[in-house]
Amino acid sequence: MTDFRTEQETNLGLLLKIAIFQSWIRLDGRYSEGYLINFAAGNNAAKTLKNPNRKTSIQLAKYGKCIVCGKTPSKNSTGDHIIPLSDGGENDATNYWPMCRNDNSSKGQRDFAEWFIRDKKRDIFSIDKTILADVLCSYARLKYIHLLRHDKLHDSPEPGIRALHDQLIQTQPLGFQMAMNTAGCIAFNAYKTTGKKVGIYGSSGDRGCP
Repeated sequence: MTDFRTEQETNLGLLLKIAIFQSWIRLDGRYSEGYLINFAAGNNAAKTLKNPNRKTSIQLAKYGKCIVCGKTPSKNSTGDHIIPLSDGGENDATNYWPMCRNDNSSKGQRDFAEWFIRDKKRDIFSIDKTILADVLCSYARLKYIHLLRHDKLHDSPEPGIRALHDQLIQTQPLGFQMAMNTAGCIAFNAYKTTGKKVGIYGSSGDRGCP
């Protein structure tokens, strides 16, 4: 029998927890840790990952500044593809966020979270808090679809996903970490039992990102 805890230590398990975390950020921590569990119990983490990224990508485009340094990109800046084209990413607006030429050149074809956290040694919370949830949501969504297409959702976590998950969760108080682990268990179980009914794109009525 597969250890349930081992099942959660996968790309899917960590992406579900990132989806829960971004929802909590949108509420500015106003809700209790019990909110995490309620959000997960409603299968909202899976719906968040499966929703199309159109509205969130539009919000990031309207932000108009580099998501890394906060500077306004030059007119000839092409921004950044969340999933690199060389890795099979789509060349459309849903796979885009604004990034200046310097940061885009530095990132190259690497995974954003791996580059930002492991290579640049940056804190994900240094990103403008008005767009942080959208950044997390877009990253989790695009990674989910990419890994689903390549049948890698249940593989061991990729370095970037692991780095992002650990920085988000392990910097929080112990009580929050425990609540998040419980929420992660619930979300993973909900995905296994009802996630397939949601389809690639979930209902837009969840309380995740738009």
